[in-house]
Amino acid sequence: MAGLDLQYQALDNGQTVARELVKDYSAAAGGYPAATADSLMFGKLDGASSLAGLLDSVEQIASEDLEYAHRRLSGVESGLEEVRSNTRKAGKASDVAAV
Repeated sequence: MAGLDLQYQALDNGQTVARELVKDYSAAAGGYPAATADSLMFGKLDGASSLAGLLDSVEQIASEDLEYAHRRLSGVESGLEEVRSNTRKAGKASDVAAV
């Protein structure tokens, strides 16, 4: 089953990249959503209250998107582990069957 060595390495590499991306998205998501925006942060600007509300909406969307990406990448990482595990089991079964 030497031909599968490259595939195992590709699975390992993909899993490593996915794990790193999970960490990156987790770190980025840690800052979202930020504290609720207050109109005072915009001073006497006309529409400061509306602007603060929009900022809160953007923060919430960013938080949801980062969490979504985090969940999906975590799924990719665990899926690659499962593929690798199943492939190794299949390889062992074919080696036993060949004997």
